[in-house]
Amino acid sequence: MLTSFFKTASQKKAVLNPKKSLLVTSERRDSLNPPSKKTPVYNPDLSPMPLSTKTPAILRRASKNTNRLVIGSTETNTDLLYLAKTPIPSRALLLHTRQRTYLAVPRLEFERVKKSAPNNIRVLCTDDVSPSPEPLETTALRLLQRLRIRSVTIQHDAPAMVYLTLANAHVRVGLARHLFPERSKKNREEIAAMRHAGKAARQAIQNATRTIANAKIRRGVLQLKGSTLTSEDIKRNIRSTLFSLGCYATSIIVSCGSDTSHPHHEGSGPLKPNEPIIIDVYPRHSKTKYWADTTRTVVYGTPSPQLVAMHRAVLRAYQQGVAMLKPGTPTRAIDAAVRTVLEQEGFATSKTQGFIHSTGHGVGLDLHEAPFISPRSNERLSEGNVVTVEPGLYYHASGGVRIENTFLVTKNGAVNLTNTPTTLQRLPGNTLASKTF
Repeated sequence: MLTSFFKTASQKKAVLNPKKSLLVTSERRDSLNPPSKKTPVYNPDLSPMPLSTKTPAILRRASKNTNRLVIGSTETNTDLLYLAKTPIPSRALLLHTRQRTYLAVPRLEFERVKKSAPNNIRVLCTDDVSPSPEPLETTALRLLQRLRIRSVTIQHDAPAMVYLTLANAHVRVGLARHLFPERSKKNREEIAAMRHAGKAARQAIQNATRTIANAKIRRGVLQLKGSTLTSEDIKRNIRSTLFSLGCYATSIIVSCGSDTSHPHHEGSGPLKPNEPIIIDVYPRHSKTKYWADTTRTVVYGTPSPQLVAMHRAVLRAYQQGVAMLKPGTPTRAIDAAVRTVLEQEGFATSKTQGFIHSTGHGVGLDLHEAPFISPRSNERLSEGNVVTVEPGLYYHASGGVRIENTFLVTKNGAVNLTNTPTTLQRLPGNTLASKTF
C-alpha cells in the first residue's frame, strides 16, 4: 500500500513538472556530472574549536528565574528526592515557585506521598491536572498554564521533549547545571546521615583489612582457609558489613597490583602479597540516600621503596588539601596546592600516569556533586559544604596509591566524617614464603 502511494504521488509530481523529473537515472547523473580528472583530497581540520568563555544566554536566563521544574523519579533524580524527601519510584513532576512547591504524582503514589511529603509541598494527582492520559511533560505544561507561569528553569540534562514541549507552547525555558545550588550546603540531618554512612564505610574497610591480614601466602597469592582470597571475596565482605549498618554500595573498588594504576579499576581475581591493594568504599545510607566516600591503601607483606615514597608524597598532598578546607577558599587553589606538593616530592604527571584525576568533589544525595575541587572549577568553599580530599599517584610499573576521606567544611576548618586512617597499612605476612613459592 505504502509503495503504491509513493509511486502514484511521484508520478503526479512528474506530470505537473514535466521539465523537472524526480527520477534521475545513473546515465543521466553521469552526463550531468562528468567525472573530474583529479579527485580532490579531503583534509579535515581536526584542531580543537575555540570555546567561548561567555555564559550562554539560556543559562544566564536560568539564573534569574525562580520557577524550577523537575520531571523524573527519585530513583534517578536527586533534585526531586531533595525536595520531596520521600521515595517516588514512578515518574513525577515537581514545580518549585517563590510562593510554594507543587508535586504531581500518579494516583498509585498519591495517598502515600501526601502523608510523607513535607508540609510546605502541595501534593497533586496527575489525573487531576490532566484528565486524559498524556506525557508527563504535557501535564507539566498544563500545570504551568493553570498557574499562569510563563517562564521556568529545568535541569541542563533534562530530556529534550521536556524542553521542546514547553518552548513550543511559548514558555521561556532556562537550563541550569545546578538547579538547586542550595543543595551544596548541608543541614544537621544531612550531616548526620553522611556521618552514619562514613562510619559504615570505615567499619567495612576495617573488617576487610582484618580478613586480608588473616590470610596466608601460598604459591604467590593470598589464601584463607584453604581457598584463594580474591577481590570479589573482600567486596562481599564489605557489602555484608555495610548492609548490617543500614547502608549499601552500588560498586566497590578492591584492586591489587597493576590494577591499582588505574584509579577506577574495581579489581578482580586473587590478591597478592607485597603489592598495593586499594580499597575504595562509597556507601549510600539505605533510608536517607546520602553518600560517604573513603579510600585506604594497604599492603600484605613488604611494600616496595617506590610505593613507600609514593604514599609519603600522597599523604603530604592530602594533608595540604585538608588544611585548606575553609570557607571562601577557591577550590581550584586547593587542587593546585595538592599538585604542587606531589611535584615537589618528585612525582611527575603525564596524561596517563601520576596524579591523573581531580583532588576532590562534593558529596550528598549524589556521590559526585558541587563543589568540585579540580583545575577547571571556579567555585569557592562555603560553610556546610561536604567534600572529599583524595589525592593519588598511579604508575604502570609500581601500581597506585590513594588516600581519601570525606569532610564537612566549617568556619573553624574541616571535620572528618569518615575518619579512615591514612597510614600505609602493612598487614602481617611472611615475605620470604612469597619468594619460596
